Amino acid sequence: MLRTLSKVMRPPHINPLVEVVGGNKTSPEAIQQAIAFSIGKKPIHLRKELPGHAANRSSSTLSRGRIPD
Repeated sequence: MLRTLSKVMRPPHINPLVEVVGGNKTSPEAIQQAIAFSIGKKPIHLRKELPGHAANRSSSTLSRGRIPD
């Protein structure tokens, strides 16, 4: 099964980001279609699936004032 996952950031009417994650068997064309479908949002293409939103993880790290090794 080919899978592309899109995660819309919350709240969607304020945050303009959408994360697009492809699996090991996802074609580059499927990822490009998902990116093109994110109308009105700023797509972020993640190369690896992570628990939670990558943007939330990076902003919480920055708010703590440190970057993990």
